[in-house]
Amino acid sequence: MRDKNFEEFWKVFLIRMRQPKWCEVNRLQMIAEHYWQENMKYYDKTDCSRCDTLLEFVTTDKRPYGNKDIPASISFNLGWGYEENDYMSEDAKNEALSLHKLLIANLEKEKAEINISKENENDVENKYVIKIYDVSNDDLPLDDWCEDRLEGFAAKETVYAKTGEDLLKVWNTLFETYEGWAYFVGDITSKQCILAGTFDPNDEDAIIEYIK
Repeated sequence: MRDKNFEEFWKVFLIRMRQPKWCEVNRLQMIAEHYWQENMKYYDKTDCSRCDTLLEFVTTDKRPYGNKDIPASISFNLGWGYEENDYMSEDAKNEALSLHKLLIANLEKEKAEINISKENENDVENKYVIKIYDVSNDDLPLDDWCEDRLEGFAAKETVYAKTGEDLLKVWNTLFETYEGWAYFVGDITSKQCILAGTFDPNDEDAIIEYIK
């Protein structure tokens, strides 16, 4: 039998004791990214299917935030809880699911923004390009990157940007999915390689310096 203060605890907690919603969603995305990377490594050894994007994983996996169901995992990872995290009021479960849906909406928006960039491939106003490559390809010229040397390699993603601000926005969106992947950032107008190698958080500084 649950404590008589069970419902009251959740009522007060959901109103007064939570972090800002954007912070909670960011936390969930970080956790989901971890489990998605595990899915990419070990899907063939489990009964799970491979998910090529974080959006696909969060949308289709039954437990994208841990080994509990979605509401209980969210409660556990965000530090909610009432003794056992499985004991949640209906309002708490609904609030957890709303965060899950908000994360999906955010990822769908990011995907749409990238697709717009892809559709603008032939736009004469394009100034920058980002190309993503499978780093497991041993023949990639990682020691001497230039676009001419990459012509024989199929890019997994090719995204365009018209301004430096757009380039940074797209770079950050791609980084969330492709951290550790090989990539090339080029200036279309001057035909220069701005940056190349494998996605690293510190690379953003080099892009900012270039577009000043």
